[in-house]
Amino acid sequence: MLEACGYEVFCAQDGETGVEIYRREHDRIQGVLLDLSMPRMSGLEVFERIRKIDPGVKVLLSSGFMADHDRQKAAALGLKRFIQKPYRIAELSAKMKEVLEG
Repeated sequence: MLEACGYEVFCAQDGETGVEIYRREHDRIQGVLLDLSMPRMSGLEVFERIRKIDPGVKVLLSSGFMADHDRQKAAALGLKRFIQKPYRIAELSAKMKEVLEG
C-alpha cells in the first residue's frame, strides 16, 4: 500500500529483521510503519530499539486490537501516531503524511 502511495519501502518479515534494516538504512528512511504484533519482537520493542539508533525516528503504529496497557506503554514511550486496522490506502497515506510532516 505504501508503494502505491509513492513511497520506497523496505519490508521486514519480523521485528528483529526490521531493527537490522533500520540500523543499516536509517539515513535513507524517513518514516516507519510498525505493527503492534509482529513475530520475534513487538512493535513497541522495535520502536524502543530503533529510537536508540535515531531518537527522532518518525513512527506510525498499526494494530487490529490494542489493549489499554499497550496504549499506555505506547504513550509512555512517546509513540503518538496510530492507525487502526483495517484501513484503506487513503487513510494510510494521510496518516503517513502526518507522521512525516509532524
